[in-house]
Amino acid sequence: MHQINIISVGKLKNSSIQKVEESILKRCSSLKIEIIETKAYAEDFEKESDEILKKLKDLSKKGALYPVLLTEKGKLRDSNELSKWIYEILETKNEKLTFIISGAYGFSQRLIKEAKDKLSLSPLTFPHEWARLLLVEQIYRSITIKTNHPYHK
Repeated sequence: MHQINIISVGKLKNSSIQKVEESILKRCSSLKIEIIETKAYAEDFEKESDEILKKLKDLSKKGALYPVLLTEKGKLRDSNELSKWIYEILETKNEKLTFIISGAYGFSQRLIKEAKDKLSLSPLTFPHEWARLLLVEQIYRSITIKTNHPYHK
């Protein structure tokens, strides 16, 4: 079974978002999705990036990673392109796809250098909780596109 990691700064505090995320994750049974939350540091993206780098190092002990930063400066893809891209990585690389969602102040240069790719969910900027929910939904949508499920019309 293929695995996707999502490293996200901070915890989901909004119970409505938590419920929707849990519901979507239950439907993603063909992929193992691990969500790793890191501590948020108000206005200190260097510390947040250090926490993310520690998580990446820990995860890499279990196998090679393909780290992808979520940023409005990343590559925009429509849902079909995203599905194709996700499955190309999962099926052709011997690395675990690992999405990284920063806090409000972005990523440090050290973390940017560790990334193999950058993805944009939109040119708009979202709160990290929303970005996380949008990412989880798009991963589910990618599964449904791959399997020709009617969810994606």
